[in-house]
Amino acid sequence: MLFLAVTLGFFVENQREHYIEHKRERQFIISMIKELEADTAQLHRIMRDSVRIAGLSNLMDSIYTADGKDINVREVYYLVLKNAMGVNFMDFSRNTLSQLKNAGNMRLIRNRKIVDSFNKMDNLITLMERQQNNVLAAIFNSQEYSTMIFNAKYFREDGQRKPPEKIREDKLPPLLMTRDPMILTTYANKINIQWGRLSLYHLSLKRYDAFTSQLISYLEKEYHLE
Repeated sequence: MLFLAVTLGFFVENQREHYIEHKRERQFIISMIKELEADTAQLHRIMRDSVRIAGLSNLMDSIYTADGKDINVREVYYLVLKNAMGVNFMDFSRNTLSQLKNAGNMRLIRNRKIVDSFNKMDNLITLMERQQNNVLAAIFNSQEYSTMIFNAKYFREDGQRKPPEKIREDKLPPLLMTRDPMILTTYANKINIQWGRLSLYHLSLKRYDAFTSQLISYLEKEYHLE
């Protein structure tokens, strides 16, 4: 009887531990879904910034097709202010993923396919954060030449950054600080690098959006959260 009681006690304790672990697993999944949904909403806002890619392309073309004399100065100023001086980036939610990976909680996820998906998601986020840094580096690099071509006073109004559309509306057109073809072409080349890196970043965002959309659906189905 004593042996049976001890065995039963171990069984009950083991079942209790399994119940607690399964409950924690479910809590992690619910938390992950909430973060993915928040990221998805943010991502869709960021992806609207892809219009900046076309703007950078137009800026390059405006410089490449001009010889320094026929350049549309007002339009180039507008394109620089609207597209080349900033960018919108994702701020990924990694709280749940960090808890799973850093505290050894990934063992609670019984489905290997889900574990692999979380690892893939982690790699995708790391890639996009690296791409963000590359885009920022390209912006800073192009701005070194921008200051030799464009007078920043035309970008400001009443102590603040001027809305790009105002460039087109101002009575007096802005002036270039130089029309040196070498400097203009070098600047356009740097914008080309910025355009390429931003294009790759937004391509990664689209892929991540498709991946997380499928992952959310799969998690909801597997854990009966639909």
